[in-house]
Amino acid sequence: EPNLFNSSIELGNSIRFTCHEPSLEKIADLILYIEEIIRTTPNDITLIPTFDKVKDKELIKELTDNMLKNAEKGNIIIDFSEYQIHGTNVIFSQYDGYELSYYNKEIGNKRKYVDDINIFEIADFAAEYNVTLTDVIKSGKVHIIRDGIVINTETLLSRAFVTDEDRNAIFQEGNWYFYNNDFLANMDNSIAEIDVYRNPEDDFIESDYIAYLDNKYEEEKDDGLYRNLNEEETKRKIKRIYYAERYFNDIAVQKGFTDMDRILDDLRNHKFETADLYKDDCLYTVKLGKSSSKLCYAVDQSLISLELYHRKKISSVKGISKFALWIIMEHQEIPLVNGKPDLTKLKMIILKNKLDHWKKEVRLKGYTPLIYINYRKKIS
Repeated sequence: EPNLFNSSIELGNSIRFTCHEPSLEKIADLILYIEEIIRTTPNDITLIPTFDKVKDKELIKELTDNMLKNAEKGNIIIDFSEYQIHGTNVIFSQYDGYELSYYNKEIGNKRKYVDDINIFEIADFAAEYNVTLTDVIKSGKVHIIRDGIVINTETLLSRAFVTDEDRNAIFQEGNWYFYNNDFLANMDNSIAEIDVYRNPEDDFIESDYIAYLDNKYEEEKDDGLYRNLNEEETKRKIKRIYYAERYFNDIAVQKGFTDMDRILDDLRNHKFETADLYKDDCLYTVKLGKSSSKLCYAVDQSLISLELYHRKKISSVKGISKFALWIIMEHQEIPLVNGKPDLTKLKMIILKNKLDHWKKEVRLKGYTPLIYINYRKKIS
């Protein structure tokens, strides 16, 4: 109804219209118009999902205490974000590792090097120093290490991700949010539209990777890079250099892909990695992981590449028509529907929400979103 409101409206917890020369009479006409639309076209109504931040302090404490209690009992898995710890950086880099730290008066300041940030490493850390998992999550810190130097430090709790499905609540970035069933339904309907592929021959085989690392050790152990390191330290450093995604990309190159892992584009005097792989007018971002937070890293990296390519800021590739996420799951297999993984069955609400946003951004800019699913397996 062009005489009542402008062509753009804003949808959220409410509906906001912009009217030219608003008046009480025009507002009344607008309400009558909306009521008429609802009455005459009931089958066209789309419910609006909500995702609301929890502000009540007592409720926040109740949700957090329940989260920590269930984590202590092993009833839930808490993800810990790697990418958001350094999310202000445009460049996504491979870091050497992380240090967990925790302090109290009885044991002092304790630190431990870890290759990954996850609930299992944190639980081992707590057990080693005879403190509760809850205390470590609430008061512990994670330090990001690159080239032997701590480049950033964050609290663990501020980087925790967890879903309380009984309360329809999500904890992320230090805040609780409630979502409704419409949020889940709309999200599932959206990601169901993404073309998803699975080729079992591309699964990541752990035994092959171990053999690959052993060969690298024999080839390189006498290099000056490993001078003054014992066998265990040398193998650890080799594993950091030839990390899992790099090995996976090397295998993909043998299948006809172009390895983009070391091809860096320039953006305002900064270097950034456009993607992991390229083939047939498609840029692939590859990630292995078992948690939403780890796999969301790949989604964010792909979104940055999408935006920069669309703005013609990337010079290393031309003629891209598709953007793909190649996800190698480490702990759950996704049920198949018509021979393809059904993303709606993923038990990772945060990742699914990211995929929904990614799909919409890729399509909005005129490209095709694709997802490839494989699994990390001990043996073939």
